[in-house]
Amino acid sequence: STVWLVKINNASGDGNGNAGGEKAVYGALKIQKSASHYTEAARDEIKILKQIREADQERKVPVAHLLDWFEHVGPNGTHVCIVMESLGDNLLTLVKLYDYRGIPMEVVKMVARCSLQALDFLHSKLQIIHTDLKPENILLMGKVPKMLIKEKRKPKKKKKRQENGNGEKLSEGKAQQQAAQPVHPEGKIAKLLASGQPLTKNQKKKLKKKQKKVAAM
Repeated sequence: STVWLVKINNASGDGNGNAGGEKAVYGALKIQKSASHYTEAARDEIKILKQIREADQERKVPVAHLLDWFEHVGPNGTHVCIVMESLGDNLLTLVKLYDYRGIPMEVVKMVARCSLQALDFLHSKLQIIHTDLKPENILLMGKVPKMLIKEKRKPKKKKKRQENGNGEKLSEGKAQQQAAQPVHPEGKIAKLLASGQPLTKNQKKKLKKKQKKVAAM
């Protein structure tokens, strides 16, 4: 499919598909391919989007809303066209802006909360299961704020490091503290996941062992 930003004529709104303001209303026009299986999938999508729109008329749930749909007959066949409210960047764009080093925990919590609210609404209210969850399909309400871009995480300066008893490297400032405390691999793994850094083979093995231990309990 191809998606275009379109201006909706004979309408007024706040520029995000919401009527009632003075600015022009814009929408995201999705033009589906004309092959029969694409057409069938688009019509199924419209049915689901109509259910969402009907169940969330007050727009309290963080889900994308259907504005309109129609069919266009062209030289290559019939194309189903879906008009959605215009949203902003996707989550992958935000991840890339932070150079895959992890995004601020406050933002992580906000995205997680909204995503879970939307999924709970779809599942509990409409018995709909989202089958294609990925960063590209999680959209923000607008462009990524310039403030977030300015606060991109900078690479940490290398510090003098030494190894502890387990062969793991510690920064000089933490060596004395760690010597008096036991090392918890799962805590370090969780920290690495939050920071966006990839796990080493040894850390992956420790994580799998912990998961097996929890499953056996």
